[in-house]
Amino acid sequence: MSLVRIPKYCFAAEISKVKRVNIDEALMELTSREDDGMRLILEMNEFESSLTDQERIAFRMKRHGYTNREIIPYVGVAGEPQMSRLMKTMKNKACAYFAG
Repeated sequence: MSLVRIPKYCFAAEISKVKRVNIDEALMELTSREDDGMRLILEMNEFESSLTDQERIAFRMKRHGYTNREIIPYVGVAGEPQMSRLMKTMKNKACAYFAG
């Protein structure tokens, strides 16, 4: 196998497409994103504290990927229709909380 040498000027068009990054601006943007993420976590915790015990359990389990059927025994509802109502109530509360 032999190596083929390609002159640098052949890549001039591709090199010119590379975006130059200002380190200070990149760090400020990253810090801003971290602040937004932290703010979201705080808001989620405040919202969670406004829920009833039953809703709080369902909310936490939903955040961890459990299905409604898996959550039913832990929240003590009779079946899927009641679980659907509980989830709808939580959704309405979340919409009202985060919209306001």
